[in-house]
Amino acid sequence: MPYMARQADLRAWEEECAEPGAPAHRARQVFHPDGARIFEEIDRLGVSDKGWGNLISSRVDVDFYRALPPAGYTKGLAAVERTDIGEGDVAPEVRGRHFFPYKPYHLDAHETRGSLAHLTNVVQRVLASGKYHGAIWTQGSPRIEETIYWLNLLLDCTVPVCGNAAQRPHGQVSDDGAKNLIDSVDYILSRVWADAAGRNRAGMVLIQEQQIFAARDVQKGDARPGGYVTTGGHGG
Repeated sequence: MPYMARQADLRAWEEECAEPGAPAHRARQVFHPDGARIFEEIDRLGVSDKGWGNLISSRVDVDFYRALPPAGYTKGLAAVERTDIGEGDVAPEVRGRHFFPYKPYHLDAHETRGSLAHLTNVVQRVLASGKYHGAIWTQGSPRIEETIYWLNLLLDCTVPVCGNAAQRPHGQVSDDGAKNLIDSVDYILSRVWADAAGRNRAGMVLIQEQQIFAARDVQKGDARPGGYVTTGGHGG
């Protein structure tokens, strides 16, 4: 029989919740606290059209930063167990203050202005370090178009930032997120974004379904792979 997670009382889950409309303490987190696990699974299990594996680690080293995470450690996390770049233990985190998931939908936690300022400062500081050839910003598909546009307006950096989302969950048949991430690695390493002085001339971009969208023009038009469209006009 296929494995299916059940609640402590052996009842099935109602998607993310113990029962429909359950409060936060009776709901599961369905996102990862950082991207390390997803990148590892893509690297270990994914293959290219030529049958090659290790499609990320064979080409680049990746560090993970939790600038605006979609999931959190509600009981905290010991420093030795961290997979992101950071110092010390992670204190217990609170939905809507430290992490911002959009599911379950009735518990949707929207980013605050303060959190947007925080993420901008984190990304700016990381990219100003000179350690990185570029960055990949991952976020849920309902919100990434606004965030990548925000970063396009406020970041002052000379390296590219690629936004990536997934219209199908990681691990689902024909999920699109893995290819989007690998395409962003290709884009950063290609240096097609660089001017004669090696500085980013393209601004921030969203890379989805083998297409490169300028941050100011992209919109999620439909909840399916291929659903992003170019709208034009300063973010639509």
